Amino acid sequence: MKKFRFPLHTKSQKEIKYISLREVKDILNYSQGYLEYLCREKKLKAVKIGREWFTTKEWIKNFKERKEIKKSIRLSRFWEILGNKGKKAFYFTKRKIYSKLTEIRSLSKLLFSLIGKGLGVFEGLTS
Repeated sequence: MKKFRFPLHTKSQKEIKYISLREVKDILNYSQGYLEYLCREKKLKAVKIGREWFTTKEWIKNFKERKEIKKSIRLSRFWEILGNKGKKAFYFTKRKIYSKLTEIRSLSKLLFSLIGKGLGVFEGLTS
C-alpha cells in the first residue's frame, strides 16, 4: 500500500492509504483491465495518479456491497416473475436436462468403446 496526500473533492487534504489495482485484482478476482474499465465507468471509485489507478479498502467494500444488492434484486425479480409454479417447472426442467445429459454421456461411452474394439462391430448392422 502507498500513502499519498491527495485532495478528494475537498479543500482540506487527507492522508489516505491507496491500493493499486494490481493488489485489488487478487481481492476481487477480476483482471486489471476489467478493473480499469470499472474505474473509467465510475462503477468502482478510484483515483488515477499518473498512469495508475488507485482505490481504498473502503471503496472496495462499497463496490462489493452494491454488487451483492444488485444480484439479490435480480434474483428476487426473477423468482417473482416465475412465481411458485415457475419455480417447480424450473427445477423439473433442470432435472430432466440433467437426466438427458447422463443418457447421452453413457451412449457416447458405449459408442466409443465399440469404435475402440474395431469397426467390424458395425458391419453386421449395415446389411
